[in-house]
Amino acid sequence: MIITVTLNTAIDRTLEIGNFQVGKVFQARLSRKIPSGKGINVARVVEILGHRVRALGFVGELEVGFYHESLQTDRIALDLIPVAGHTRMNTTIIDPVLKTETHIREPGFEITEEHLNHLERKLAKQISKEDIVVFSGSIPAGAPPCVYKDLILMCHEKRAKTLLDSSGEALRYGVEASPYMVKPNLQELESILNEKMNSDADLASGICQINRSGVRWVVVSMGAEGTMAGSSEGVWKAWVNLDHVVNTVGSGDALLAGLAVSLAEGRGLLEALQLGVACGAANAMVSGAGLCRRSDIEALHQRLKIRKIR
Repeated sequence: MIITVTLNTAIDRTLEIGNFQVGKVFQARLSRKIPSGKGINVARVVEILGHRVRALGFVGELEVGFYHESLQTDRIALDLIPVAGHTRMNTTIIDPVLKTETHIREPGFEITEEHLNHLERKLAKQISKEDIVVFSGSIPAGAPPCVYKDLILMCHEKRAKTLLDSSGEALRYGVEASPYMVKPNLQELESILNEKMNSDADLASGICQINRSGVRWVVVSMGAEGTMAGSSEGVWKAWVNLDHVVNTVGSGDALLAGLAVSLAEGRGLLEALQLGVACGAANAMVSGAGLCRRSDIEALHQRLKIRKIR
């Protein structure tokens, strides 16, 4: 079973405004409003790839019904803990004329130590050595920066494989727990290593440095520049050129879903990278995070370009 953990869920609202400018009044077109959060987006794509997934995490008590109505399916099992307050709203303004995206992030609920203990007990009861546990996203107010580290170490006791995609101190602490895989972007990797990556060779060296610390797979997303991934098997860079990009929100989560599914199916890093990049690119072709089409994933998989770095 693939299990996603989203500590800081969100509601994604996408608005479309042509020739958007600051300080002006516009009539926007509401493109989509969906329950989200990085782990929720991962769960959607895992389902699209044909796997069952359990989605754990926290949600504002007033939005519980919205999440269940929109997400509960035969393959997605929701197991969210309601907390006081609202789930945060993330708004993306897409300008189809100027080809820009503007992102507005709002604060959300606050959690307590009791909430975290509840989540840890729930997760501990559900996981086994056969499971893949995906920890992704920012942490909410009230959570200590070491929260992912603590949860990953607990999963190690159960011998479950863990994947981490976060940022800031939560990522830095999480890497210390040596999850099976981490998926930073370029800036986050530079922050972890406290050094600048000026070339593919520099990036490959940074990836290998994280590998030597005990992380089996390191996958670094670089947006339109592609994705680089490394393990003891080697380091590769993969990319695909898109003719038209609709919305990049959630593409990193789709990438992560492809990696998680590949790991669950026993594939090596190179195959996982190929599926992950195809999923991330397919997500950029649609409006709405984690709503990519299986047909696009399969078509893009055939168009991928791969280069071995070392």
